Amino acid sequence: MKQIEGGVTAAKGFEAAATAAHIKYEDRDDMALIYSDTPCTAAGTFTSNVVKAAPVIWDRTLVEKQRKVRAVVVNSGIANACTGEEGLSCRRDTARAAPKALTIPEDQVAVCSTGIIGLPVPVDKIAAGLNVLAHAVYENKYLLGTAMARPAIAKRLVEVARKEGATAICHGATGKGNDQIRFELGIKALAPDLKIIAPWRMTDLWTMQSREEEIEYCHQHGIDLPFDADQSYSRDRNLFHISHEGLELEDPANEPDYNHLLVLGKSPEEAPDEPEYVTMTFEEGVPTSVNGEQMKVSDILRTLNALGGKHGIGIIDIVENRVVGMKSRGVYETPGGTILYEAHQQLEELVMDRATYEVKEEMGNKMAQVVYEGKWFTPLREAIQAFVTSTQKYVTGEVKFKLYKGNIIKAGTTSPYSLYSESLASFTTGELYDHHDADGFITLFGLPEKVRAMMLEEHGETVAELNIEVTEAPEEEAPAPKPEKKKKKKDKKKKKDGKGKKEGKKKGKKDKKKKAEK
Repeated sequence: MKQIEGGVTAAKGFEAAATAAHIKYEDRDDMALIYSDTPCTAAGTFTSNVVKAAPVIWDRTLVEKQRKVRAVVVNSGIANACTGEEGLSCRRDTARAAPKALTIPEDQVAVCSTGIIGLPVPVDKIAAGLNVLAHAVYENKYLLGTAMARPAIAKRLVEVARKEGATAICHGATGKGNDQIRFELGIKALAPDLKIIAPWRMTDLWTMQSREEEIEYCHQHGIDLPFDADQSYSRDRNLFHISHEGLELEDPANEPDYNHLLVLGKSPEEAPDEPEYVTMTFEEGVPTSVNGEQMKVSDILRTLNALGGKHGIGIIDIVENRVVGMKSRGVYETPGGTILYEAHQQLEELVMDRATYEVKEEMGNKMAQVVYEGKWFTPLREAIQAFVTSTQKYVTGEVKFKLYKGNIIKAGTTSPYSLYSESLASFTTGELYDHHDADGFITLFGLPEKVRAMMLEEHGETVAELNIEVTEAPEEEAPAPKPEKKKKKKDKKKKKDGKGKKEGKKKGKKDKKKKAEK
């Protein structure tokens, strides 16, 4: 499932399905579903490329074996193309263009006219409805933009498979990545009877080993790609983010060229020199407005994407640990999602008690792992979701912040359910807080430490001796005296004087002894 705009996904997916259908299911009239989440803004190009790539399928399946194939185009929140009237228009255009492009009779492209199924995926609901509420962040950086969309896509694929009577789903995810796991776990959980065709793992049939070979394949089949070779990054884009992998990013020693790489916004260096204030409101954890304008969550994300992209917000360069065991390096742009996370957390700080906040933070980390590993359709995810939902009852209020060169800076938070009391927190003594109460609290709060210290004393030990290593600084050595002739003479004289004094003492003792004997 290569995430390149325009046609590589289609070409590879079609070739994969055709090869698999021709070899794996030679004696059966099965139907394969080919998935592509090509951004719907490129729907026209995608449709054109489907027609041009179609001979690979039609010649091998419809014309030779009369197999049935459906291509599923998923709209993951970028635009409304491929659905409604635009989707029908795409199908009509395909039906008109196909006979000429395929050089086959019109009656042999009946499937082609209805072979593109456009479906919306509720990325906004998953993002704002759970991941943001849980503050699910993988390895402290990755906001799960790609991972969160996969369960919804898998669910849609299964729905189409059931509707169309398909017996297999084909995807183009590589054998090295996380997406193969996410898609297939979702499909297995929802439709364990469906077969999964993954050509990248069928090394005896799938011969292409790189993006360069895929691009060359497209050129050989007359498919015009909407990008140059130096832009052939592995990209996944949806309403929430866009990811970039491959090319120079494969070497972590290379600094990303953000002016060349970025799609959703600018680098902080290129962002405006003036900050911009933004106000948001939330009701029970769900965002409801931006700068006083009420709108649905998907439109809020689009608005925040524009604001964040303008000010260089949400750009991260991360080396992450994939599920399959290897490390991978990628650059993620999540302008709107980053703002949403920060704004939601800014409000939670004001209204949530300490104990719940601590546990919720743990659950957020666990949710991030669950989503990253593709375990969405599991009892554990449902349990975490139930807990997170219960914590959002009082997450209602308004947050204000300013955006400036990659930074989100707090500018005020209010809520009718605020647990912050100025009279309690102020350094000025008030009536609600009696400083003497701290004596008893500290006595009880520190009781375990005191009891342990008493026990150690009974055994001749102390906490300091057990836990603190004190290393004494070494004594400074006196510098060696410089050799001086005069000094040596004086030393010799002192030695002589000392010798004379010793002899004098001995003589004095002898005289005393003689006197005593007398």
